[in-house]
Amino acid sequence: SDGVLPTGSSGATRAVPGGSGERDVLLRRGRIRIYALGTLMDAVTAGFALTVPACAEKQLGASAAELGYLGTAFMGAYALTCLSFSGWSDRVGSRSFPRAGLLLVALVVLPVTLFAQSLQSVGAFYLTNAAYGLVLAFFWPPLMRQLSLMSPGAILWRSLGAFNFSWAIGIL
Repeated sequence: SDGVLPTGSSGATRAVPGGSGERDVLLRRGRIRIYALGTLMDAVTAGFALTVPACAEKQLGASAAELGYLGTAFMGAYALTCLSFSGWSDRVGSRSFPRAGLLLVALVVLPVTLFAQSLQSVGAFYLTNAAYGLVLAFFWPPLMRQLSLMSPGAILWRSLGAFNFSWAIGIL
């Protein structure tokens, strides 16, 4: 909290560029919140990614190719939305977008969770997956931007590593 971070198991420390004690503590807490959000969001995503294809296969007898297209609908919508949205969120300010992304995810996931058994076509599952990919683009890129803003240059690599570890844990 005094502008100094441990560098390894030896307990040695090094100064954080621009470290100002209280500011460092606030930034560290912000990064920890981002790690927690990443973990939770990927836990939801993993559940969604496993549940939707299983329902499509069980309810409609979706083929292996159709199940593969479900993933394509999800990632295609995510990638296209990231390309068109990320620059705009940077210009507008990305701070509130992860919260909006959480709300949008809830608006997609909750109805699917409650009414998945009423989906009557593989196309409906495609739309569901595409909608989920679209709303995740309102969460991940702005969240990663916030992390980079909270991580001074000297610790950015460590922050990104911790973030990648945290969201990967969410998948498990």
